[in-house]
Amino acid sequence: MEKTNLYYLLLLFTSCVLISAYANDEKQTKSWCIARLTADLDLMQSYINLVCTFEDCSPIKQGGACFFPDLVPNHVNYCLNVVYKRNGTCESNIGSITTIDP
Repeated sequence: MEKTNLYYLLLLFTSCVLISAYANDEKQTKSWCIARLTADLDLMQSYINLVCTFEDCSPIKQGGACFFPDLVPNHVNYCLNVVYKRNGTCESNIGSITTIDP
C-alpha cells in the first residue's frame, strides 16, 4: 500500500513539473498583435486615438522611431502591440495575433 502512495506522489510531482515547463515554454514564444488586413481604417484611427490617451505614442508621432511609414495600419500595429504586451489582449475587431515578427 505504501509503494502505491509513493508511486502516485511521484506521478503527481512529475506531472506538475512537466506542466510547469510547458507553461514557461509557451510564455517565451514571441507573439505580436497586428492589424487585420480587412480592418476598417476609421476603426483603426479611433483605436490609435484611444490608446494614445493612456499610452506613450511618441514613437508614432512625427520624428518618432516608428513614424515611417506614416500610414494608419502601421501606426495601429504599434498601438495594438503596446496594449497586447501590457495586458495580453488583442483588439479582435481590428487585430490578430501572429508569431511572425512584423
